[in-house]
Amino acid sequence: MVLQKLILEKKTPNSINLILSAIKGVAEEARASRIIDSDTYQDIRSIRRIRGNRIGRGRSLSSSEITAIYQHLDSLNTAVSVRDAAYH
Repeated sequence: MVLQKLILEKKTPNSINLILSAIKGVAEEARASRIIDSDTYQDIRSIRRIRGNRIGRGRSLSSSEITAIYQHLDSLNTAVSVRDAAYH
């Protein structure tokens, strides 16, 4: 149930696996404290890690798009636009 929710929220595989690891750690402590039984603990431990790769966001800008951005920054003539243009 938690795993399905994380997938629906479009969490990255690394984020999902980190959360699963935390849940498994809490379950281990709960079993050691006799809050949950061994069967429940084993059920939680049996959840497998998610495999997958992170999909990159966005796209690369073309040279003309980059030029247009810097021309726009030059036309603004503000301290912020000068700072932003300095990264070029």
